[in-house]
Amino acid sequence: HGATVSLRGGVAMAGAAVASAAVASALSDQPRAALGGAVAALGGGVAGYIDDVDQGAHDGGKVAKGLKGHLGALAHGQVTTGVIKIAGIGASALAASALVGSKATSVSGKAADLVLNTVLIAGTANLANLLDLRPGRALKATVLVATPLSYFSCAAAKPEASASAASAQRLLASGLNAAAITALVEDLQETTMLGDTGANAAGALLGTSLAANDSWKLRLGATLGVVGLILASEKVSFSKVIAANPALNWLDQLWRRPL
Repeated sequence: HGATVSLRGGVAMAGAAVASAAVASALSDQPRAALGGAVAALGGGVAGYIDDVDQGAHDGGKVAKGLKGHLGALAHGQVTTGVIKIAGIGASALAASALVGSKATSVSGKAADLVLNTVLIAGTANLANLLDLRPGRALKATVLVATPLSYFSCAAAKPEASASAASAQRLLASGLNAAAITALVEDLQETTMLGDTGANAAGALLGTSLAANDSWKLRLGATLGVVGLILASEKVSFSKVIAANPALNWLDQLWRRPL
């Protein structure tokens, strides 16, 4: 609509994501896993904020697009804000993954969980940002995924074995849902925007909620899906795909102001 919007919505979303994860850590019987959500959301929010407010200073006036664009710029000696964001989100995702921990008994199993969860958290943070191209789109996707996570768990073995992980998963997802639904109002009204700040924080918290699940099959499937969508975004426009699908387009347009 040609209007200038405020980034306060993204800052508020990032702050709410960190705060809700901190509360989850205080309430959960697996506080370290829930604390991982706060670390991931904080890292995603800070890295996103740098990219939001200081892009021109680091990109030399030429904005790199996509993972390929930023890594290509780095190969030519140009450190873009996108590269800084990749490093920041990656580091915070690794720290969050270490806090989530692993139920594996072998060293190789623990290492595999650490890598898998790191990619899942960082990838989900990036994917949420890739979806944030229309008012409400990223937050709608976040709520759609977080809602079942706030109610259901997928146990890797016996149900009682995953009780603590499910508790962290559910608390993180529930807090994220509350923050996302609140932020959705102003995002749809186009008075504020998530920006990289809010989208990365929300995605990182969602990824940590998924990582807190005991089922390696669920986490592996989610990781493959997230990575696949990120790679597809380098070649395909999400907006065009959504516009061409009646169901997705209806959901995307739901509650939005018409052009």
